Amino acid sequence: YYTENDIKERNQNKNDSSTFSNVSTYIPDGYTNFDYSKLEKVTVNETNQIYTKNKDSVVIIDSVTENGVTAGSSSGFFVRSGVIVTSYDSVYSMIDNGAARFYAVDVEDNIYELDGIVAAYPNINIIILKLKEEKGTKVTLGDSSKLEKNDPIVVISSSLGLKASIKMGIYFDYLNDDYKIIRTSLPLIDGDSGSAVFNLNGEVIAINTSVSTSKSKYNSGLNNATDITILKDVINTLNNQKFKDIKIIKFN
Repeated sequence: YYTENDIKERNQNKNDSSTFSNVSTYIPDGYTNFDYSKLEKVTVNETNQIYTKNKDSVVIIDSVTENGVTAGSSSGFFVRSGVIVTSYDSVYSMIDNGAARFYAVDVEDNIYELDGIVAAYPNINIIILKLKEEKGTKVTLGDSSKLEKNDPIVVISSSLGLKASIKMGIYFDYLNDDYKIIRTSLPLIDGDSGSAVFNLNGEVIAINTSVSTSKSKYNSGLNNATDITILKDVINTLNNQKFKDIKIIKFN
């Protein structure tokens, strides 16, 4: 079983994430088509406000086998109390690794066991999960159509298993209208998949769904995120249901 001490031990050497003394930008190698002038004007106070507004809404999704061996992790966020969105590929990778139990861990080290799958969208790499109890603070949904090229965006994720890792980049363009895919310059790595993309108002405008591994100068540094509008109807339906009435499919 995953215990609270396990989580605390993992995070004991991590610096406090409640404030940030600096903001680093990311300029991909070989790509000169980015304009970072807006991002460079974002203040530490603005970044702290986004973090403070959303720190109770972002989680690490952890999993263990029957023998207590870690089976993988990803980032996620609450879209209503007791319901989390994350990466489909990450969850099924954990299942393939023999995961028997899944947990959501928030920034305060509260650990919530996950009960099962509410909905899965493999074509856009998104999955919606339900906790066993109605806990958690939902994010505020934003409108990606208001984004302009080179607008600053923020991610709060669990990179490398560390809670509340914050990254900044810019919105680049809309890649695919059918699947609502947008491209960003966010410096993403393993563990960022499934995390929320926030605008400067602290509203979720997209979900990180893939990390570019291309070294081409035409793709370097560009990552894909799925516009949150593709899930708005589902999220609204979930918010109008009683928690006990939200149906699931078990993980195994």
